[in-house]
Amino acid sequence: MSDISSFSVQNTKQIIHHLTLLLKSRCLLSVRFGTNSESYITTLLEIDGENNTVILDCGSKEDLNQRLLNAGKVAFDADYNGIKVSFAGVELKEITHKGEMAFSITIPKSLYWMQRREYYRVKSPLSKPSYCQLIREDRETVNLRLYDISLTGFAMLNVSKDISELMSSGKTMAQCKLILSDAGEGMISFEVCAKYIINPDKLQKIQKIGCKFINLARPVEDIIQRYMQQIQRENLQKE
Repeated sequence: MSDISSFSVQNTKQIIHHLTLLLKSRCLLSVRFGTNSESYITTLLEIDGENNTVILDCGSKEDLNQRLLNAGKVAFDADYNGIKVSFAGVELKEITHKGEMAFSITIPKSLYWMQRREYYRVKSPLSKPSYCQLIREDRETVNLRLYDISLTGFAMLNVSKDISELMSSGKTMAQCKLILSDAGEGMISFEVCAKYIINPDKLQKIQKIGCKFINLARPVEDIIQRYMQQIQRENLQKE
């Protein structure tokens, strides 16, 4: 089991990025405070990076809002697309936001962001292509470009009719090589789950082949995780 500290985000830019995801999706947050663990449900209204504040909706009851202001220590919890999120609120203040009462807190210095590994996946960047290398029955190797990947499966792109026939739904493939740009390589086995054309209006059809790993070895899992984290960092730098 991974240590909880490994899910703690402390980079301010990344924290703002995560909070912005909650804001845009109007994700509900549970606010807990006080010795009796009172709570209410709120949503984020604005992330103000320049003033280092997060603005959130207040409660519907004035007495509850007052107890919250007096609490000093406030905890926030949310579930964002299967990702467990929590952070502490400090310097809670009552403000007016667009003519309405609201609360503001300082942007947290750390944020707990635990992704459910079985769901989280990243797209392989076009600038740094990665591949799944297959070995055909005639021993010829074929590299299929990686489309996206998670710790439980991946998708690759194909334009060959022969490969499409080889990769029938339910087919299992062994002794294939996963080649991940700047992260490493590893041998994998997988089952073909689904196939569909992603550009039906184009003359040259591109087929997306979705697969799930079979008995993924721990060293290969580590390579995949390193690759996914690397893409995350690069995506953050572009924002």
